[in-house]
Amino acid sequence: MLGGESLLVRRRAPRALDGASFLLSAQLVDQHVLHKDAYTIPLLLPARESPDVDRLFALEGKDLEGVPWLPNLSAMAVAYLHDLGYSDIENSRSTARLLWLHCLAIGYAPMYLEENADAIRNSWPRVPLPRTREMLEVSAQLGASLAALLDVDTPLPGLDADPLPRLEPIASISPLDRAPGPLDLSLTAGWAVAQTRTVKSGAVGRVVMPGDGRVDWRLRSASEAATLSDHERQQLGDEIVDVYLNAETAWLGVPGTVWNYKIGGYQVLRKWLAYREEAILGRPLTSAEVRQFQSIARRLAELVRLGADLNANYQACTGTVEQDPLPLVMSVASD
Repeated sequence: MLGGESLLVRRRAPRALDGASFLLSAQLVDQHVLHKDAYTIPLLLPARESPDVDRLFALEGKDLEGVPWLPNLSAMAVAYLHDLGYSDIENSRSTARLLWLHCLAIGYAPMYLEENADAIRNSWPRVPLPRTREMLEVSAQLGASLAALLDVDTPLPGLDADPLPRLEPIASISPLDRAPGPLDLSLTAGWAVAQTRTVKSGAVGRVVMPGDGRVDWRLRSASEAATLSDHERQQLGDEIVDVYLNAETAWLGVPGTVWNYKIGGYQVLRKWLAYREEAILGRPLTSAEVRQFQSIARRLAELVRLGADLNANYQACTGTVEQDPLPLVMSVASD
């Protein structure tokens, strides 16, 4: 990988309606970051590697002298971009990333996931290609917005710093008795259970299984609703979840749609909590970890809010309003 992003994808999903199809990461990832089994596709490739390293796409006939990177695109993908008028595929990182960011935008569209649920469950996701350069760039820009939201290590203005009014109430940390004093940050509400398993070789390993934890469901309060437009309320829903760290402390005001949000088969917030239960982690949460949970909840809220735009983009790329045969499809990975 060229010190940049990779698109993560599953060869098949074990369940229909299992959450967003893709993930974007600039980090080394575990195979099970998606359920079940993530395949990592770098957006760009280094021009030089060891001679015995196999590439996804062959480089025969290319003059690589002085070239620091290469687009990770098949001949068919390059031909498609040429047909749309791009002539800088091999010297513009932005152009080389367009198709992958487009894949990300399509893979997060709720309508795409619903209409293609059975196909995604049985094979690599197939992604419709837009007919025009303008449509591709609009889709890639949406993908870039998603990429920024998925990068939890990079603070976002309006989200982590000086949050927008619609985001400020989400996952605010609070003592339940409102008494002054330091917050109890021990995550002990039962979010995970450690189990030991012995494999055939005799090795004993520890497996973290999700627990029930504790949440309270309620309707959005008047003060929480006041920060949202009618359209935003419709997108995020009126049900709210208060998520408990312990009997004394909770993150308040997490929209139910955010709490239930899945990526690659995992309920994101519940998965985060499971690996940070104090019995697993061996210590209370830090203030930075408490803020990270809030940041993730806010980012998921923005993903939910983008749903209508992502659906419109998906429909534009298929050229249809209802589900019709796709005009052009591509596989994001080769069988």
